[in-house]
Amino acid sequence: MLGAALAKSKVDKENHRSFLFVGEGSLQMSVQEIKTMIKENLDIIIFVVNNDGCTIERAIYGRRQGYNDVSLWRHRYALHFFGVDEKLAAESNFTARIYVELETVLSDDHIQNGKVLKMIEIFLSREDVQGALLGLLNAQIV
Repeated sequence: MLGAALAKSKVDKENHRSFLFVGEGSLQMSVQEIKTMIKENLDIIIFVVNNDGCTIERAIYGRRQGYNDVSLWRHRYALHFFGVDEKLAAESNFTARIYVELETVLSDDHIQNGKVLKMIEIFLSREDVQGALLGLLNAQIV
């Protein structure tokens, strides 16, 4: 997913901001592309959906299977880790644990008017699913 967002942003760099919604497990598989986004100075907002592992996989393949757990990363340090100045990295990283916090983040001036890579980590509960996925999850033997 990071690669697709990177390609889209490079093709349409002058006209639009890109948004990427990615689970924390998926992010861990392609995190190196963040460095390229920084190097290319792309205007992308990465929403990291942190639900404590692979929720979709839990619903389909195994609610309590250990292979659906992922290591806990400190995403707030990712931009600085990949070379962004510490102050700019702090200004470009946001966290939302409840809806009101997300509203506040989305109205922040750095989000609204900035033209650099930003990361917003959104925390959801481990089994936050609806519809057919909820049916699959509930049908599993606990």
